[in-house]
Amino acid sequence: MLDDLLASVTSLSALPLAAIEKKQLAEAQKGVGILTKRLANGDMESDTAEKVGQIVATMKKKIILLDHPLQTAPGRDIDIHGKH
Repeated sequence: MLDDLLASVTSLSALPLAAIEKKQLAEAQKGVGILTKRLANGDMESDTAEKVGQIVATMKKKIILLDHPLQTAPGRDIDIHGKH
């Protein structure tokens, strides 16, 4: 779960981000570190950890779905990964 969460957050750094988004990404990366530490120390109840796992699984599915260009109009694609 944590590997998937870290991979999801890290993958966002490849996107063209505004300065404020870069700051938010840095905070998200810190949050993953805190979550990892809390899970390792047993500071989180199992049902909470399970819910976090469900959120991560959903995020992973959505990121996989977004791995393809989004078509907005015939012949016009938006590629969130910067590929044309």
